[in-house]
Amino acid sequence: MTTDISVPQSPPAASRWRLWFPVLLIVLYWGAVYATTFLDFGARERFMTRALGFLLWMVLFSIWWMVHRHQSFAQRALALAVAVGAAVLTNVFAHKSFLVIAVMLTGVPIVLTVWTAWLFVSWNMSRQARLVGVLCFIVAAWIPLLFLRMDGLTGDTAAVLHWRWEPSAEELFLAQHARQPVPAAATAAVKVVETPGDWPGFRGPDRDGIVHGTHISTDWSAHPPKQLFRQRAGAGWSSICVIGSRLFTQEQRGDAEAVVCLDANTGQELWVHSDSTRFWDGQSGAGPRGTPSFANGRIYAFGATGKLNCLDAATGAVVWSHDTAADSGAPAPMWGFSASPLVVGNRVIVFTGARREEEGRALLAYGCEKGELAWSVAAGHQSYGSAQAVTLNGVPQVLSFSDEGLISVDPATGKTLWKRDDKELMVWRAIQPHVLGDSKVLITTETNNGTVLLNTTHSGGAWTTKDAWRSRNLKASFNDCAVFDGNIYGFDSGIFCCVDATTGERRWKDGHYGHGQMLLLADQALIVVLTEQGEAVLVAAKPDKFSELGRAQVLDGKTWNHPALAHDRLYVRNAEEIAGYELSEEKK
Repeated sequence: MTTDISVPQSPPAASRWRLWFPVLLIVLYWGAVYATTFLDFGARERFMTRALGFLLWMVLFSIWWMVHRHQSFAQRALALAVAVGAAVLTNVFAHKSFLVIAVMLTGVPIVLTVWTAWLFVSWNMSRQARLVGVLCFIVAAWIPLLFLRMDGLTGDTAAVLHWRWEPSAEELFLAQHARQPVPAAATAAVKVVETPGDWPGFRGPDRDGIVHGTHISTDWSAHPPKQLFRQRAGAGWSSICVIGSRLFTQEQRGDAEAVVCLDANTGQELWVHSDSTRFWDGQSGAGPRGTPSFANGRIYAFGATGKLNCLDAATGAVVWSHDTAADSGAPAPMWGFSASPLVVGNRVIVFTGARREEEGRALLAYGCEKGELAWSVAAGHQSYGSAQAVTLNGVPQVLSFSDEGLISVDPATGKTLWKRDDKELMVWRAIQPHVLGDSKVLITTETNNGTVLLNTTHSGGAWTTKDAWRSRNLKASFNDCAVFDGNIYGFDSGIFCCVDATTGERRWKDGHYGHGQMLLLADQALIVVLTEQGEAVLVAAKPDKFSELGRAQVLDGKTWNHPALAHDRLYVRNAEEIAGYELSEEKK
């Protein structure tokens, strides 16, 4: 008599290879995310890769799962229903700072990854065990998002996450500010007058990020930047205007958008003008984007909801105010009205844009004295840049760069002098036009065009334009550049670089500073980079090689705001802090 004892056998390990398709999807998605982070991709390209990749992954995985034969149809349908329901409930109960797209971009890739991983390790289990595991992992993968708050995105579109119960930087500022004594009423007896070395507005006197007449210390190891003050600030991406011993900026204070005047030596608050309005978006957060401009004793400030204020620089008293969105009929763009007012003669000029279905009034000029609307021009629908005063071929004019291209107008009348059409769908324009010589204009975007050098000619009253070169060697997103000694220094998709201004050829690319900002000291051939991580970095403005000379941590938190430099002092801020540092050259 023989006894046949049968031992149950597990499916051979090779059967796991039937999961090759979902595993391949994991490799392709995370490989693409990794590649766009470290290769030459712009922020827009990174976002589109992640968004389209996750949508494609989700659709293909769902189709594969529903035809997957190792679970019954009812089990497959149940798992997919639980996945959809968990995603919907997470969107409902997640912190209000999470947009739907942010929840999905963060959660779905994790869910699909752990789902596939569980199927791989549980292949020899029963159908019921595999199903229970799938359901548990689907739910568990979404739960962490319920405990998090999203404080916007980095320049590379990565979510900035904090615990939900942690107070935000804005809440900490408001609590601290409420405990501070109310400043004494400002007096008009103090005259606020621009002097040489001041920083009267966005990116300096000429809006080109170049400083003249300043010499700073270059040995930051022995003589690091000396802190004058460093304190919490309200949210916002405005830069700083410095006139004498006063600095001006804009920030969000709860439900009020504020124009703030501080003592440039101590950071003490001197006066505040507030408007009951608040702008917020899920990528950038709350607060104004534009930088105040100073002219003839007045401050001109443009808020993120379209409020244009003319204020007395000494007291903050309102001289006049306009709702430019009402004047132009323009809706608030995705990231808010972002222009910094440009004062030319007796005009203050801002870009508001226009509705897609109509030309409307996009570029508006108001009289400086009384605030009456002087002229308006159809100049595109959307832009995050500011009007730029230039002289080309001996003719003073104002340039504006929008989604429709580049337009030149007469600052006194608004008459269009010339245009260069350059339409690209869903591409933001945030970089100032730069003038080279007496007839060339440099424009740059983070698109297929990259940077373009434009030749202009003026003969017999007629203007013509022609591209001198195009180059993808510098693709700026919202990080402006500077032109010095025949070379362009700026950010190419978050990495600092130098490009020959004559040919568009790259000289070098180095310095992983994220999506920061910069300014250039012409007298010393130096660059001060303010990194996205809040470091100030000193770089030599030399085309032959990249050379970093020093660095110092000057702020905490994500930093997109442009730095300001006046009277050998560096003023920096972000959505959390504002600070001033002495950079004076050592005494011999």
